Amino acid sequence: MGTSATTIHAEIRGVRQSHPESLEEFLTLGHAGKGYSESSTPERKTFLEIVKAIREGPGMYLGHATFLGCCSYLAGDERASRDLELPSDEGRAVYRDFQLWVERQKNSGLPRPWFKGIEFWSGGIDCGHTSNGAFAVFFKWLDQYAEQIGRPGLFRGAPESEAREGRITAL
Repeated sequence: MGTSATTIHAEIRGVRQSHPESLEEFLTLGHAGKGYSESSTPERKTFLEIVKAIREGPGMYLGHATFLGCCSYLAGDERASRDLELPSDEGRAVYRDFQLWVERQKNSGLPRPWFKGIEFWSGGIDCGHTSNGAFAVFFKWLDQYAEQIGRPGLFRGAPESEAREGRITAL
């Protein structure tokens, strides 16, 4: 059987009381030995940067370009953001509005969640290898929504010409 969390916390409290300098030294060396520091912590990507990165390199983020994988990844990121009480960024708000837009504009009046509407209009094809699969429909509709709100290209990465010229760094 495993050790309970209560037992582990009690042991840590005991070490803190009996050897406070040793524990502090261990914690300091443990972080220093692994190269961690406040300055080396990578910055968290914004929601829009995550969506753009998934679009440009789905295999790197999802393993395979599937709508289910994309939805799961974005839902997980959304949940982690809420659980960690991170401040919401503009991209998350736009994405929530996009979901409502799909439910109102693309569902043909049927009461189904936004992701089911995308699955329906893709004919049940859930891969990124076809132009009418759910993965492609998702990004096509994201672009349509961005144009409708007057922000074309919001969910797209840098134009290839700018990336080739080195004016835009990788995400």
